[in-house]
Amino acid sequence: MAKIKSSILSACIMCAMHTGYRRAGIAFDKGENTVEIDETQFVQIEQDKNLLVQSVESIEPGANNDTQGNVDDGLLDNHVTVSFVDGAELDVSSAPVELHHWIAVIDDLNKEAPLTKKPNCDHLTIGVDGEDLTPTAAQRDDAWRWYQDNVVITEIKDSE
Repeated sequence: MAKIKSSILSACIMCAMHTGYRRAGIAFDKGENTVEIDETQFVQIEQDKNLLVQSVESIEPGANNDTQGNVDDGLLDNHVTVSFVDGAELDVSSAPVELHHWIAVIDDLNKEAPLTKKPNCDHLTIGVDGEDLTPTAAQRDDAWRWYQDNVVITEIKDSE
């Protein structure tokens, strides 16, 4: 099972449930909530049918990360890097946010032994707050396609 350190994100989340509804360690108010979350929390929130993620932005390291007010207040950066426990990093800025975890796991697996075909969904399972999280086949396919188009091709060009 892959272990990754997550970037901090600023997210605007709509909660359809009562005030105090909890997910990913966060108590939400009914209606709009602007919160700072990591990618692990994002995955949990995104899969909850009672919560709607309206926007997500990566928070620039070292910036004044006050989450009050508009999410697009100029303090945010679109550069997203997934950092691995071993110190390696992968730029996933151009990938959809919901695929970041799966792309990171694919990259981790590819570093262990070069992948010649897309992995099974079960091979991409990650631990999130003591629970196993496995991508859908569609998420795996999208992550694999992005990885093939953006990482594998780049690695081939870099080695030439």
